[in-house]
Amino acid sequence: MKKEFILNIVFLALANLLIKPVYLLWVEVKVNNIVGPETYGVFASLFSICYIFQLIADPGLLNYNTTYISANRNKLADRLPYMLGLKTCLALLYILFMWGIVFITETNPLTWSLFPWVTGNVLLMSINIFMRSNISGLGKYRWDSFLSVLDKSLMIVILCSMIYGGILGREITILDFVKGQFLALCITSIFILFTMVQFSIRLTPKVNLRQFIDILKSSLPYAWLVFFMTIYTRIDTFMLDKLIEDQSYSAGVYAAGFRIFDAMNSFSYLFAVLLLPMFSFMISQKQSIISLFESSFKLLLVGICVVGIFFGVYSEEIMQFFYPDDYTFSYSQVFLYLMLAIIPMSMAYITGSLLTADGRLKQLNKIAIVGVVLNIVLNLVLIEQFHVKGAAIATLMTQLIMTIIQYVYVRTYFKVDIKGKQVIIFSLFFFCILLITIITKEYSPLPFYVNIGLGILISLGFALRLKLIELTNFLSLLRKKVS
Repeated sequence: MKKEFILNIVFLALANLLIKPVYLLWVEVKVNNIVGPETYGVFASLFSICYIFQLIADPGLLNYNTTYISANRNKLADRLPYMLGLKTCLALLYILFMWGIVFITETNPLTWSLFPWVTGNVLLMSINIFMRSNISGLGKYRWDSFLSVLDKSLMIVILCSMIYGGILGREITILDFVKGQFLALCITSIFILFTMVQFSIRLTPKVNLRQFIDILKSSLPYAWLVFFMTIYTRIDTFMLDKLIEDQSYSAGVYAAGFRIFDAMNSFSYLFAVLLLPMFSFMISQKQSIISLFESSFKLLLVGICVVGIFFGVYSEEIMQFFYPDDYTFSYSQVFLYLMLAIIPMSMAYITGSLLTADGRLKQLNKIAIVGVVLNIVLNLVLIEQFHVKGAAIATLMTQLIMTIIQYVYVRTYFKVDIKGKQVIIFSLFFFCILLITIITKEYSPLPFYVNIGLGILISLGFALRLKLIELTNFLSLLRKKVS
């Protein structure tokens, strides 16, 4: 099981190192610079509220299905048709609900133009991830890994042809941007359907009210968990747009930094996508999860700390490079706090996946409710005092507290712990990264992106030397089968 996990992480890491930066640097940033922070802020605010209320389209079905199928692979054929029928009904309900929300809260004509496409994109992302959960639930992790990066790959091709290829005969607009995303997601859906047919998965929806009620009863704890977690990670942009009257400028500034934060978060989220079915299967088979938990925790912690610290220290240079025309100091301030916030948030994906796989949803929901209240209160207080920087500080404080609480629960239920010696080694590692970053920034005559690249390589060397990444164990896992 560890071998399969590491093989998929290697593939996902390589794929995301190639695909995510290309999409980030040559697509989203370019669109943002063309349309401006105010226009992009309108889109970011709408996307945030649509993303938060996707609970209606997926009331916990994804996590419930992943956990259920991983532990009961022989029941996929019986369960999936009713899940598909329920998913279809909920998608229609979601569209009607979001129309009502936008009707009540929005008067901007641009918002109404974007609404059907943004809603459709959120729906398609939800459907695609749900369909992929059946593939990963059957243990087809490599297929799931490939499909997880297909949508972004297609977006690069489609949107770059609009931006750089001149097929529109004019500059791209924010409406063209969301339409291009929609097309890429539709093609991805077709690929996923063909893949499921290849694995003999029946795709005929069935409607049965009793079955729907039974599924919803089982999935609702997952639904509330996803809903609460989405609120305290996504509501910042919407609150900035509504609390600060600057024609969505602050929302656009926050979205500029959040874009890179979200790209890094997507990489961390892939750990959760892989770990949840693996933890579910191992727990159902009464296998020990400690080794897998510790190896994945250390691997993600080292990687995300290296990138997060370097990006945070070089926040001014990075944001000036990405947004030369619109840059102000607020851009780098927001980005710095978000780069610090990504570290605890990434760790929460691993602790949260383990608690979810073990059915500890009651505890997770209580933690998430605390996160929602904490984040909203912090945003109300800090946005008023510090404006857009306040939203980033609220994100950092919320993510840090949530991760600490989750880790305490994991330590209690599974007896996993970081020993005192490991804490000292990790602390030494973080100090070395910070020292290297400051030195290279102050004294190196090389461009900042060269300093970042060299610094990351040196930091990984320290990780190997301190045995935070054990190369011999890594290679042995690739050679032997782990059941």
